[in-house]
Amino acid sequence: SDTTIARSGAGRVTIEGNTIITTGNEVVSAGNHILKQTKVTIDTAGFNGLNSTPVELVAAQGANKVIVPTEVILFHDRATTQTNSVDLIVAFDGSTSYLKAVKYVATDRVMDMGRYAGRWSDNLTDPVNTNLTIALSGAPTTNCVTSLTVYTSYYVIDIS
Repeated sequence: SDTTIARSGAGRVTIEGNTIITTGNEVVSAGNHILKQTKVTIDTAGFNGLNSTPVELVAAQGANKVIVPTEVILFHDRATTQTNSVDLIVAFDGSTSYLKAVKYVATDRVMDMGRYAGRWSDNLTDPVNTNLTIALSGAPTTNCVTSLTVYTSYYVIDIS
């Protein structure tokens, strides 16, 4: 009797005026953000071609939506030593350039990819309604990785 529960719209409920999140599809334009997570596993063949075929970590979220990655955790199972000089890059829409990296690291074992201090894009539209991908800046040593499992935590903002 001392708590207000209300229907605020189709499929939406509030308690004491605060919206209750019932699905993972919330988009933030102001206020609190809802953290989401994906898991992607890349096998040996996928890693061998990661410089020419980026792998999607998070699908594009729709018009006026931008993915904001907070953490990218890698579980890197090496098969042999990586001897080629390449960088692992998380960026929008398959970029393989560290200049457009959102997250960036030289690869090896289990790690938290650090935020790259560069720019995400050269304009205001590149990250809008675009997927988030992982790629290599160059060809890796063939078969140097058995698997790479990538956990990406992110939220989505609405810039409309």
